[in-house]
Amino acid sequence: MNWAVAEQSGWHKTTIAMAGAVVAAVLIKVFLLYVVIPYLYQASPSTYTAEGFADWYDLIAMNLVEGNGYRFFPDTAETMVRTPGYVLVLAGIFSVFGHSMAAAKAFNFLFSFATAYVVYVLGKRVTMSHRLALIAATVTFLHPAFLIADSRGGLESLFTLTLMVFMLLTYRAIKTDAIKDYVFAGIALGVCLLIKSTPALFPAVLFLYLVALRPNLARVRTAIIRVGALSLVAGVVLSPWIIRNYALSGNFVPTMSVGGMAAYGGLHDVLHPGRENYLQSEDVAAEMDAMLKEMKIPYKPGYYPQFYNIADEVNFYRHLGDIAKKRYLEEPSLLLRVMATNAIGFWINGRTTKATVLNMIIVLPLLALAIWGAYVGWRQSLPVGPIVLFIVAFYLAHLPILGQARYHVPLIPLIAILACIPLRSVIGDVPTTSSKRHG
Repeated sequence: MNWAVAEQSGWHKTTIAMAGAVVAAVLIKVFLLYVVIPYLYQASPSTYTAEGFADWYDLIAMNLVEGNGYRFFPDTAETMVRTPGYVLVLAGIFSVFGHSMAAAKAFNFLFSFATAYVVYVLGKRVTMSHRLALIAATVTFLHPAFLIADSRGGLESLFTLTLMVFMLLTYRAIKTDAIKDYVFAGIALGVCLLIKSTPALFPAVLFLYLVALRPNLARVRTAIIRVGALSLVAGVVLSPWIIRNYALSGNFVPTMSVGGMAAYGGLHDVLHPGRENYLQSEDVAAEMDAMLKEMKIPYKPGYYPQFYNIADEVNFYRHLGDIAKKRYLEEPSLLLRVMATNAIGFWINGRTTKATVLNMIIVLPLLALAIWGAYVGWRQSLPVGPIVLFIVAFYLAHLPILGQARYHVPLIPLIAILACIPLRSVIGDVPTTSSKRHG
């Protein structure tokens, strides 16, 4: 009886300690998000994009709320420059709170809190350790990149939450091998793709992983069915956007029309090295202005030129992509240079040299620890495989196009989980034999 009382007392102490840690983390983040980040942004506004709306998502959202349709400005054509996932959420926020940065920031805080919880649940499944999972969740919640992401009206906080839900459901599907669980994972992937298309390569990598677990003909058939179900359902979730784009433009645009601009920007950065990233962006905008004037296409100026005819939008961004493709065909080594530049820039390239140095200080140690953690996890037969493969697939999707440090932010929770694994020897947690699966 005394043993049972002691056990219950220990459980209550653990619960109280966890609750205290959560409250402390929330208070710390509130202070950093609402006091420190605004102060740093005022002191150095060009270093990071914070305290405002990013990539004009708010313009589309407000036009939706005001009944003007899916467009940046009331007098321009409907657009396909941005996928609707985050826009629709932002429109919902604006419909209640108005065009409010404070409201968007508060919801980002809630998204990051929910992400930390999902990371905790996923971390326990991967590391087989409650304490390591708690560390990974805390690192995610208080990571400087998420403080920046939460401080602005951008898609990163929501996108990261949906990615973590997708990964959690993917782990469940791998464990149960039930088609219905792959269907649920497919729904989550479809939602991710409605926000941003960069996870699109993962189903192919997942298929190879499932076959590698048990390499035989029967497993190949099973993997085809399960990954096929996941991909089909994701496509169904994405289909309203695709159908809308085809009806609007007569073109198959599964994600965004602006992909050609991203490819052109990546090429431009390599051809014009040595300038601050934000200045290179301004250079690209100036070059696009010159092209549009030469092509005599009516447009509204801005970093994302807006058009009065949807065909002009499709054709111009396709033209930018064609410029990049032509240069790569003429000079294949140039593509290799772009990929090499993006391979580094994806992790550290910031708006300014100062931001890049800060990114190196923050990112590289955690990334090195994660690589070590992936190796240790593999040696200990922990289920690190899906996380590692997702990071690789997500990373590869950016290499031929454009690599900037903000693009790796959604991977930080997965990197944090891997980075915690080497700490097992410090805290003394050892996975049980029965826990070792899906490595």
